[in-house]
Amino acid sequence: MEKVKQPNDEKEDRIKNQAPILEKLAEKLLTGQREIEELILQLSLGKADALDVFEDVKHEFRKRVTEWKQLLSSERDADIIEEMDVLELQLKPENKDKKNYFEDQKINILMALLVFEDGIRRKINKVQALGFVDHEIEKLKLKLEIISLRLRLKKFEISAGFKDHMKDAKDKIESLVKLGKEEAKSGTEKLSDFREQVEHTYEHIRKALSKL
Repeated sequence: MEKVKQPNDEKEDRIKNQAPILEKLAEKLLTGQREIEELILQLSLGKADALDVFEDVKHEFRKRVTEWKQLLSSERDADIIEEMDVLELQLKPENKDKKNYFEDQKINILMALLVFEDGIRRKINKVQALGFVDHEIEKLKLKLEIISLRLRLKKFEISAGFKDHMKDAKDKIESLVKLGKEEAKSGTEKLSDFREQVEHTYEHIRKALSKL
């Protein structure tokens, strides 16, 4: 006779399923913040060309999109697959010598990303491994903002104000990492609630960018 699951059993299953996602997402936040800092440092010191960085950023995110398509291959959702195809197309390498090369591409990528975001949110709660999507999207947007600033500003230096805001962001991220690990173990934090906090965390980094 098949055992009927009790409420406590369901809670244990939820904790077991979400704990690895919450812990990994918390760690990815810290890694993402380091990536942003390193990118800004490289661009401010002239160690990297902004347009070369742009192509690298597109390449990396395109790989993420391909991975998500594979995860969703069994979902049979033609709309979301089509949205991902469009996004992949906008992330393809382009000739850097084209007029308005960066700005035109950035606009097209952000437009495709907006449509993709709406579609992918329908799937995140159904496919646990998609729990990192919000983080990757926010990170991409930040990198595009940084590249845009570097191309637009004649002076691109790391100011004291920037350092102060990045320290605030780092403190917030570290507290969120701790929270994610603790609540992953207890099962008190929902993945959807934690994703909202991820978005708030990236707002701290955006404030830092305004001080460049």
